Amino acid sequence: MNAICDVGRRSLLWIPRVLFLACVGIAIGGAAERNERWGAAPIFFSYYASWNARADTSSASDEVLSGLPPEIGIVALAFARPDMTFLGESLSGSGLEMPYKTTVLITSVQELRRRNPHVKILVSIGGESYTAWQRLDAKAIAGFVKTLGLDGIDIDFEPLSPNCHAVGARIACDTDPLLTRVVASLRAALPRPLVLSLSVVNVGAYGEKAWRNSKPVGSDSYGLDLAVLRDPSFAAQIDLISIMAYDAGPSYRPDEALAAIRSYFEGPILVGFTPPPEAWGGHRYSTREVDTVLRNALNHGGAGAMLFSIGKPAPQNPSLESPDAARLLDTISSVICTPRSNGAPTQK
Repeated sequence: MNAICDVGRRSLLWIPRVLFLACVGIAIGGAAERNERWGAAPIFFSYYASWNARADTSSASDEVLSGLPPEIGIVALAFARPDMTFLGESLSGSGLEMPYKTTVLITSVQELRRRNPHVKILVSIGGESYTAWQRLDAKAIAGFVKTLGLDGIDIDFEPLSPNCHAVGARIACDTDPLLTRVVASLRAALPRPLVLSLSVVNVGAYGEKAWRNSKPVGSDSYGLDLAVLRDPSFAAQIDLISIMAYDAGPSYRPDEALAAIRSYFEGPILVGFTPPPEAWGGHRYSTREVDTVLRNALNHGGAGAMLFSIGKPAPQNPSLESPDAARLLDTISSVICTPRSNGAPTQK
């Protein structure tokens, strides 16, 4: 384990283990540049759950956010509304649930950058709760990014009733025109070098080609993200993809999801994990499975890991087979910081 990764695994006052880790700093650019950079530097991307943020009236900043260690690669503030009304002083119209004013968040972001100049800080739009994508205000979102001094956004597109279904050999969703419009509008409002990442739902790339019947089938989100992925003009607008490789039950295979997305997308793809319990399907990641899945992903073109999210409550009686955040994060950091040979992770 190298020195940087060893520092990242030390205990912190506010949580037992570091929650994000990137062995080196990152940069976002064209596909060839991204792949060249990221092949040698696994990425750890995670969400900062605004509903778990702490209010400390004695401090001018969020000590958890501003105190994240310098090994952080990407952090996304979750979640903002697609139809946000951002008035400046208050965060209430943005959708973010931090229990403090905008000035505290700005100070926290600035302090985090001072401590870690390499970190990329995004705001994640949407999520399960905020689904008013038809009222997307790309101008307001761009203004929010500029005011806070962020590096871009993450699109977490989870509409209520996408009604994805097979039409011959292709998948069509009622939300296809909406998704493509969202991507185009946000990229136009947030031109590069601002980052535009896409969080793909677990089965969002299934339903076509070799993945026509990949398990689990039956969800009305089966193939949800294909409208963007299969069209090169839209896929080219995305800088980074993370897979929500959870809430899909025991038949789900993250390596299949990675391969499906890779067949469309040339840029960095991260495999996403969450500590148990998962919201649906009864699956629970053990430390052994996280280790295996992530090593396999890194060996087959994956760029690293995504975690949802900081502050998730621990399961009852945590163990190696039902790890809390500390154990799961320790496993992930160990994998992505293992010395690499010929581009592949190697055992310590």
